[in-house]
Amino acid sequence: MGTFDRQFNFNHLSIKDLVEARDLFHVHLINKRNVEATAIGRYLVRISDLDKNGKLLPQRTKTKRTLENSAVIDISWPCILVFVNRWEDEKYLVENGVSNLVPKTIFMPDGRIVPVCVVESPKSKTAHTQIDPEQLRFPTNLIGGGFPLMMRSQGKDYVASVGCLVSDGHKYYALTNKHVIGEAGETIESIIGGQRMRIGVSSGKSIGKVRFTQLYPGWLDEDMMVSCDAGLIEVDDLNRWKADIIGIPEMDEMYDLNTLNLNLG
Repeated sequence: MGTFDRQFNFNHLSIKDLVEARDLFHVHLINKRNVEATAIGRYLVRISDLDKNGKLLPQRTKTKRTLENSAVIDISWPCILVFVNRWEDEKYLVENGVSNLVPKTIFMPDGRIVPVCVVESPKSKTAHTQIDPEQLRFPTNLIGGGFPLMMRSQGKDYVASVGCLVSDGHKYYALTNKHVIGEAGETIESIIGGQRMRIGVSSGKSIGKVRFTQLYPGWLDEDMMVSCDAGLIEVDDLNRWKADIIGIPEMDEMYDLNTLNLNLG
């Protein structure tokens, strides 16, 4: 029975359903051979399984599914995404350890059925960390969101970027990553008008990992942590800053995402 057979319609599943299903079965799935991670989303369909009009072909391939060769289409159902570091044929898994076969669907204790989509996504073993400052776009007069930051540690320069300006009602801060700002009081610089200068110091205020249910009350997922990785730079001179972010206008109020308004649409 194929995952896209028409007798089942999983479109009624909400994000809340998926979060609960993932929370319940994550440990079971992560202990399967090759499985690296689980997530929630919509079913990924191989592009080779679509005709020229983007419609699903009746005869579909059994080749591996990757992030590069698949896409979300109109009939992609809500599902649990299971990422594997190596794709193995179903027949091979059955013959060499059937217990490692990832199920096509998950059955919840209350009768809900949630489809599972397996995607090959091997870990990247190397990362390009060398950045050429000459290729970066530095501000000419005012600095704001999207512009590069520079900090020096142990005799080496590191480059990051500003997210946006934020305020606690008393002071203004530049939002960036926690791993960027270092200890409180560390000097943060940028190049403005061709001149390298100090633009602020690390405030020491940061957030690392936070429980998912603490950030999003109402969801059921006791074991999941969210890596916020957010840190604040205390701005020296607000007159050198602008609220705009490169390519987009000034940020408006943040949107409150919760169990009642967040969906997979």
